[in-house]
Amino acid sequence: MRVLITGASGFLGYYLVKELYEKSTIELVIAHREGSSLHQLSPFDDRLEYHELDIMAIHPLVEIMDTCDAVIHAAAHIGTASSDKDLLEESNVQLTRNIVDICLSGDIKKVIHISSTSALGKAFDNKALDEKTDWEPSEFNSDYGNSKYLAELEVFRGISEGLNATILSPSQMIGMGDTSKGSPALIRRIYQGLTKLPTGSNGFVDVRDVAKMVHYILCNETQYDKYICSAENLFYHEVVAQFCQLFDKEPPNKWVHKRHISVLKIAEKLGLISSNTALSSQRLITGQRQMQFDNQRSVTDLAFTYRSIQSTIEESAKCYLAMEKAGKDQLYLR
Repeated sequence: MRVLITGASGFLGYYLVKELYEKSTIELVIAHREGSSLHQLSPFDDRLEYHELDIMAIHPLVEIMDTCDAVIHAAAHIGTASSDKDLLEESNVQLTRNIVDICLSGDIKKVIHISSTSALGKAFDNKALDEKTDWEPSEFNSDYGNSKYLAELEVFRGISEGLNATILSPSQMIGMGDTSKGSPALIRRIYQGLTKLPTGSNGFVDVRDVAKMVHYILCNETQYDKYICSAENLFYHEVVAQFCQLFDKEPPNKWVHKRHISVLKIAEKLGLISSNTALSSQRLITGQRQMQFDNQRSVTDLAFTYRSIQSTIEESAKCYLAMEKAGKDQLYLR
């Protein structure tokens, strides 16, 4: 089997490649933009086929996909700046539309689309969200979440036209990697010292479990066309406190309030600080919500067993400390 992976340069992308390289004989085809950082994939180079291209250009994408049996579409832009809206539309919605259209006109046997729990509807009664929760327009929805929801609609359109596709919606992924972005950047901020904590909660999952679930879905027929991938529901302060204990640091004892977010928004609009950071106003708004996710569909239908978040935090903290000791800026979990 030949599988095209988009987004291999990202946080999840590394663990997808590692999972499929170590636990299968699948041929892995990597489509990437010019300038993408791919050095972390070098341990797997003997089984990787790289294609540098303008990933938004239809013709070169068609040529590559014509040689493949399946697609894992993990590429996405995760910007929170107001100026990112056009890029979110292009990278998350238009690219997904292009891939769906190419698959429908070709001979792709399976597509796995990596979405996000950000694309689920919002519950206002403290109930856990599941795959059947309807999307509701809301001021609490991030631009990223909205773009991923629109991308899901493209995949569902493909499914209605006969495409064999599955949507996987991970919650907040935890793990180590490039500490300049994503979840590893938040671990770095905790290590350096946070001054305030968000009051909300979220679902959390080990990034390796997401990769493992993708592998399972790729190699097996499944009953449903969408799965939430989330291990546990926790308050942010619980996660931060566990990291702080392992880092031998005092946890923050102040909470983020609406006035802090309002001041941050003004500073972002004035250009005094970047709105595309790990602690942007949009991310802090998200951090104030109490979100819970129901993972029973994946547990029951896929017979999936998740790692405990405590063990993931312990491994990630140990990995981060080893990275600091080695004077590096990125290190990955085994």
